[in-house]
Amino acid sequence: MTNTDANSLTGNAPIAVKKTPRERGFSPIWIIPIVALVIGLFLVYRVISETGPTITIGFKTASGIKAGKTVVKFKDVEVGEVTDVDIDSDLAAVTITVSMKNNTSQYMNDKTRFWVVQPQISAGSISGLSTLLSGNYIGMDPSTAGSETKTFTGLERPPVIRSDEAGRDFKLRAKELGGLNFGSPVYFRQLAVGSVVQYKSLDDGDIELEVFVKEPYDKHINAATRFWNAGGFDVTLSAEGLKIKTQSLVTILSGGIAFDTTQGIGEDASKSVTEGHEFHLYPSRTAGRKKTYRVKRKVMFYFEDSVRGLLPGAPVQLRGYKIGEVLDVSLEFNRENGSFRIPVLAELEPGRVKIAGATDFESTIEQLVGNGMRASLASGNLLFGKLLVSLDLYPNETAVQADTSGTYPVIPTIRGTFGEIAHDARALIEELRQAAGTINDFLGSKAFQGSVDDLSATLDHIRLISAQINEKTAPQITAVLSGAESTLDEARVMLATNSTARTEINRMLLELGDAARSIRLLADYLEQHPESLIKGKD
Repeated sequence: MTNTDANSLTGNAPIAVKKTPRERGFSPIWIIPIVALVIGLFLVYRVISETGPTITIGFKTASGIKAGKTVVKFKDVEVGEVTDVDIDSDLAAVTITVSMKNNTSQYMNDKTRFWVVQPQISAGSISGLSTLLSGNYIGMDPSTAGSETKTFTGLERPPVIRSDEAGRDFKLRAKELGGLNFGSPVYFRQLAVGSVVQYKSLDDGDIELEVFVKEPYDKHINAATRFWNAGGFDVTLSAEGLKIKTQSLVTILSGGIAFDTTQGIGEDASKSVTEGHEFHLYPSRTAGRKKTYRVKRKVMFYFEDSVRGLLPGAPVQLRGYKIGEVLDVSLEFNRENGSFRIPVLAELEPGRVKIAGATDFESTIEQLVGNGMRASLASGNLLFGKLLVSLDLYPNETAVQADTSGTYPVIPTIRGTFGEIAHDARALIEELRQAAGTINDFLGSKAFQGSVDDLSATLDHIRLISAQINEKTAPQITAVLSGAESTLDEARVMLATNSTARTEINRMLLELGDAARSIRLLADYLEQHPESLIKGKD
């Protein structure tokens, strides 16, 4: 081989050159870390995108709640998870930290409610049975209407009405709760259309209840609507007989409220009411159907008769028509004359009496008293001894003027029927007592003792005369007896079966029998109707 060939071969051969990393380009080995980085970034993004706000909920106890296990659900869908359970510094409650999902951020406001779902059994329903297997969880009722917050106070019981239910709230005012409770049903013509949401005691002692009525039944509530307590039985005794009504078995056990529009009670059924309008809760359906009178005026009576049986709530009647009721009965003692009198405060409803012409209450009372109106006690129930106040006009009574100068107008009183009977009975007893005293005085007097001695002497003379008669006048007595026997024979003839005297005697005996029968019937009637001695026979 020549040198030329060798050089040519050497000069054309490639020469190895060391290159820098930048000159080398992309290496496949970087694919693995890049993929890992992308996956990591995706996971971080996913966690950040799915993680919502962290909130705290306060409960009195943490029964069945565990960090990392207990979840928050809305319509059985998990929307959060409990991450921590801690006790407050004052040991009064527990604070639960919950991590919510991101799509719940818009519902984190003060109108959203949380509560612990657990098994509950009441007279009206059974709920939370699914937690027997899955354990307790926190329920959520979201809302978008409140102000943003991340601190909540949990409810002690599940809410009766959820925020997504359509309807209206109404307020009821009652004197007593009457067996009602949270969740008690509200009925409209025996259809369950709502529930009792809450109740509270007012400053004046009344109870205020808030009820929720669902659509479209809330449209049936107007100014003439009456609410009443439908718990238990509504028993009515009238001329048609005994009637017993109830809404359902649930209301018998746990109570309930019913409502309906009542015609003819003085309210306009076409007038609607706004949400939150306050109604009166009547104790029964019968009370809810009665016409009410808003104008009430108080009057005073002063009685001297016994008021045993006159209680607060007793009716005040004007010629048998109720115009009010008794509010209070008390007792007053007058030191000057040493006598008692009984003030009776009553409340009248002037609207029950139609008065022709515009006039005020006081002037009407003055006119009626001037015309002879008086108050008296009368029997309201003869069997139980209940009394009532009866008003009527007595034109023959001495004219007096009504006293309207005090706090309440005073209506004069007169002694009632029972007062008259008691007064006459006391007078009769006093007369008998005086007669008994006079007899005792006479029996102890010397004149009576002398009369007794004279009578004893007279009896001795009679014994002496009887002895003489036995000795001297016996034959004469025998003759007299013979004459008497003849007289009896004549009487037998006169009283023979067909004689005129016998007929007259029989007629007289029949009339005596009829009279005795009439007396017996009268006695039986008085025994069954003793009040007829006072009121007379119907």
